Amino acid sequence: MPDASPSTVSGWVAELFDKFVGINHQAVMKKCDVVYLPAQGGGRGRYIVNLLHKTYTVELDQRTVVDLMTGKEAEPKLSYLILNYLLGEGGQPTGEDWQPVESLLNNVVYSSYLQKTVIRPLEKIFGYDPELFQQTCKAVKGRREKLGGLSFSFQLLPKIQTLLQLWPGNVEEMRNPRVGAAVKPVAVKFLKPVPLLYGLEVLAVFLEKDAGRKPAKPRTTPHR
Repeated sequence: MPDASPSTVSGWVAELFDKFVGINHQAVMKKCDVVYLPAQGGGRGRYIVNLLHKTYTVELDQRTVVDLMTGKEAEPKLSYLILNYLLGEGGQPTGEDWQPVESLLNNVVYSSYLQKTVIRPLEKIFGYDPELFQQTCKAVKGRREKLGGLSFSFQLLPKIQTLLQLWPGNVEEMRNPRVGAAVKPVAVKFLKPVPLLYGLEVLAVFLEKDAGRKPAKPRTTPHR
């Protein structure tokens, strides 16, 4: 289940590291578009993985995922996401249209988790502030798309693209905001529903953190 405790997710991460024993690193590099660096003088080496506007290293000997810039260990959900990506079946993008995440989940629990961790938090933060949404999306390397509402695509991982769409609310018209999330279909070749949900949650958290660093703009929103 996606709504697991950090200790439980850490246990899942440990199990995934076990699967890297004897893995074909060259095949993983090609499949996932990442870099593998063999260890000097023995050891299992590391992977370098780009995720949104950050870069992480997967330290196979230390069994940790680390932020390359800060040296801090990634939180369990982010580690679980990256390891699942590296271990996924893989596939090539074929230019298909965006597919709503809800249509891929087919599970009430998963859909509820998406609403709780991604959709509602983003509606609360950006629902009545489209300017802040645009600034924040660009800060995490989002690219404006000519789709419905305010649409931004993100390179969540090298082979996985995600999309967020905001239809802003309007106080005077008593119109509530709405947020939608979508992915390119190849995402399901790399990620099962739980790590995919964690990926969208990671994106939402990065957006929330960046928005918190910007000056607050006073506004009035209707009670929901």
